[in-house]
Amino acid sequence: MTPMRFLIVPAALALAMLVPAACASFDASDGGDAGTLGGQDGGRDGESDGGGGDGAADAAPEAAAVPATKLYVFGGVTNVDGFEQHVLEARRASILADGSLGPWEPAPALDIIRSYMTTVDVPGGPLVIAGGNGRSIGQPQSGFTSTREDVGVAAGDPPGAWQGAPGLGLNSGRWAAPGTFMGDRVYVGGGRVSDTGFNDSVVAAPISGTPSTVQPWKVVGTLPVAMSDFGLVALGSRLYALGGAGRGDGGFAITASTWMTSHGPDASLTPWITAGSLPKPLWAFGVVTDGSRVFVLGGDDSASDATNSVFIGSPNATQQLAWEPSTPMRVVRRHLCAVFANGRVYAIGGADATVTAVVEVGEVNGMSITWRDTTPLPVARSAMGCMAR
Repeated sequence: MTPMRFLIVPAALALAMLVPAACASFDASDGGDAGTLGGQDGGRDGESDGGGGDGAADAAPEAAAVPATKLYVFGGVTNVDGFEQHVLEARRASILADGSLGPWEPAPALDIIRSYMTTVDVPGGPLVIAGGNGRSIGQPQSGFTSTREDVGVAAGDPPGAWQGAPGLGLNSGRWAAPGTFMGDRVYVGGGRVSDTGFNDSVVAAPISGTPSTVQPWKVVGTLPVAMSDFGLVALGSRLYALGGAGRGDGGFAITASTWMTSHGPDASLTPWITAGSLPKPLWAFGVVTDGSRVFVLGGDDSASDATNSVFIGSPNATQQLAWEPSTPMRVVRRHLCAVFANGRVYAIGGADATVTAVVEVGEVNGMSITWRDTTPLPVARSAMGCMAR
């Protein structure tokens, strides 16, 4: 087996953690050897993944034939007088012809105050928000509670009021866990169960019914290593896990490793195999796909440094991802939310030394991106969910 490289961080910063001061590296065994995957055709061309508020990749597929007209943000955290505070409200802004955003206006608020949650936009179906950190309505908004395992769905276009759905399952609550949609199912992988505890399971739930909604979840596989704040992306019939953070000898670990898998008819995952490496160790980044390539935006690349780097990954002949640098964003940030809509990339909010309201839109031209600012969020926030419809 090929070893995977980690950076070791004595303590982690994810808005809910301290900034570490030093790092080192170590080797750990990965999930398998490089190769080519088979499996059922489950993905959809033209998909776009929205980076979850934890910086992880949450699928928000873009219908190729129908341009998105609105960009939405949900929940997250902001900073008030030096303390984190949950954001309950949701906002939406019109996507104008040139890709700029119009004024932000209220959208249906979350049913539960959440941050670092999984957000998956099902094409032709509901918006799904799962897990995260948060509090029930009426409880104080400051601080974090134990990890949530409940799930909410909002149907319609534009999405309507939030409704409850089957939860992730006993002991399956998690935050900073990415999600995506592949085939007819929502997948959620990894995540944290505490500041120092990480999950390695992958759960999936079919989307069906009238109106369509989330059906009961089941465990369909195990990650190569327990981790959070990574990217989870569906390309065709393959599922990719990118970078992320976990526990290593001596502290919190950041990896550049990537893996891929496919699924069988019952949604169970085949063994993970290596799919190359990101150009550097990263966690808490945003990730989107245009259906054929993967875009990794920002994140944290060392013991304490947020970054504005952008990388584009393209599958090679063996379906491993070959990465090339692209144009950096204008703003350094981790725990941003990312959306691909109408051929453009949007980088929304996030944090470095403090939480930001900046929204950038990027015009994609081959391997380069031309970034410009557009209408900022009305309230600075990070660790939020987002999508475009």
